[in-house]
Amino acid sequence: MNLVTADIVKLIADSEQGFLDVVDPGKIYKHKLKDGLANFLYVPRYVYFYYLRIESNGKLNITKHDWVDGDINNKKTWKKIPPDKNKLESIIRSRATFARSAQGLETGFGHTWQHKSYIVIFVDESSWQLHKNGANKAPVIFNTSKGGKDNHTFFDAEDFDIDMPDPENPGHMMTCTAVSMINHMKKEGTEKDLTGADPKELFHFDLFFEVESSHGPSKMTVIIDPTGTNQGPPVDPQDPVPFPPPIDAAA
Repeated sequence: MNLVTADIVKLIADSEQGFLDVVDPGKIYKHKLKDGLANFLYVPRYVYFYYLRIESNGKLNITKHDWVDGDINNKKTWKKIPPDKNKLESIIRSRATFARSAQGLETGFGHTWQHKSYIVIFVDESSWQLHKNGANKAPVIFNTSKGGKDNHTFFDAEDFDIDMPDPENPGHMMTCTAVSMINHMKKEGTEKDLTGADPKELFHFDLFFEVESSHGPSKMTVIIDPTGTNQGPPVDPQDPVPFPPPIDAAA
């Protein structure tokens, strides 16, 4: 699969339970920014949007369409993107509509991230559904068995069902799935930003899909295993440092 940096694509029947028992499948859903936790207060201005589609030739096409609310070439114009699900859903639907007709960057997820950002994965297929949080399932698992880091920086995740026009059935809609999570760009073992002499961390992901079969109601679980690298330090617009309160001379 020359469009994907994955080592393999694994097809298994619903038997991933043993694999999930050794990890925390809901870890990406833990609230950090949403709960106002110290060291996780930066509101991202950047979206890495990954668009997945199965082509008619059977190949998995993955393109990347970055987005900011402002001029992408001028950081001073970038606006904060709060972790509001309705706002994020609007951005995802807009990016998905754009990605359907845009060239995009063929990436296969072998990408380097340099921003505190939203990572969004959108699947433009109604018969390929990303797993959702719950019942010991999650769409994204961090696989440390291949040398990648455990998850210590991707949190505040949300699942989405996005209704889109069905390109193969004009006048009808199809339901596509997506997941977003915030990459806080934190260094392993700390809650500090990724900096230092070699501020680089590699992650191996397992993406879980539930795929319909053409031979009946049974479904399969499909796992795609891409990679991604955090390259620090983050290159984002900084929030202004508040002035200290005035000293009360009478104190």
